Amino acid sequence: MPPAATPDVDSLEAAGDVAALIGALGRRGGPEVRSSAAMALGRAGPAAVPALTAALGGRGPDTRYGAAWALGEIGDPAAIPALVAALTDRDRDVRRGAGAALGRIGAPAVDALLGALASRGTRAAAAEALSRIGAPALDLLIAALGDREAAMRCSAAAALGGIGTPRAVRPLVAALADRDAGVRAVAAGALGVTGDAAAVGPLIGALADRSGTVRSQAALALGRTGSTRAVEALVAALTDRLEGVRRSAVEALGRIGDPSALSPLIRLLTDASPEMRRASAQALGRIRDAGAVDPLIAALTDRDGVVRSRAALALGQIADPRAVQPLIAAVADRDGDVRWDVIQALGEIGDPLAVEALTAALQDSKEGVRQAAREALDEISGAPDPP
Repeated sequence: MPPAATPDVDSLEAAGDVAALIGALGRRGGPEVRSSAAMALGRAGPAAVPALTAALGGRGPDTRYGAAWALGEIGDPAAIPALVAALTDRDRDVRRGAGAALGRIGAPAVDALLGALASRGTRAAAAEALSRIGAPALDLLIAALGDREAAMRCSAAAALGGIGTPRAVRPLVAALADRDAGVRAVAAGALGVTGDAAAVGPLIGALADRSGTVRSQAALALGRTGSTRAVEALVAALTDRLEGVRRSAVEALGRIGDPSALSPLIRLLTDASPEMRRASAQALGRIRDAGAVDPLIAALTDRDGVVRSRAALALGQIADPRAVQPLIAAVADRDGDVRWDVIQALGEIGDPLAVEALTAALQDSKEGVRQAAREALDEISGAPDPP
């Protein structure tokens, strides 16, 4: 939210000088003045709308963004055409600001935004704005799932996922059978965003889709639901022919956190693919089961630095005392990023045995490592004594 107004802007607002306030949105005034001017214009009401819509075509992106923000605050439907046009602005922040403003205007903007869904250049921002509007857009978005254009169906599915209402689940489940793989993939992702338990069964079915993209999105969506019903199917997906699907299944299993996935994830710590080893180490850290400690200790010597880092972080999450000495040894790793993560893990475990190694790390060649060592020593010194 913009900061409190500066005295200059206060005086302009008190005088009702809309033109001068819009001028203050420009870059020369500095960020505090620009933010204060936008806030003041947002309080100016419908009288400021014509000048603000004109400012959406201004030269500076700060001016255009501030105008969009203020129009969202005012909430006057008269600004809708100009804000929809701003969804194609060359500046990303302005596009997002215009979409947010349309979302705040709400139901009166729905028809215009549905039109923007049909345009490639405005599709993403329009879908986000419709998600913000929520219930007033629901019926029209559900109807748009039957549009003849696949891109429109994709955008409608994405917006429905953002709304997240249970009423969107059944239409999105139906969209898992769409003839277009892109629509099926977006529908799967949207169902994951809703987190609705009714989506779990259909998403498990989508793990057998002929499109790898759909299978991957279905796996990620199942992870977002957190349902243990999906664990068996996700473990089976660890043998998918596409590595991207396998990685998505690993991530999902980590999110769900069910210890029954421990053994297959541990096996992946020695997979030929470094990406799979990285993903499995991260997932095992999320599950936080002590049964993974010894395999993760072995992964501290993996040839891939990211694997070593993620194994260290996972050991810190599990916080088993067996990991302390191996992590102390890993403080001398040749990779500075690994040393950083190892030290963070030792800080999380909080065992005083690590103090000597952490003190030595205060002389490390990398500032980030030295800072991590200081923080870890603070954590250990502030930890309660063991019983």
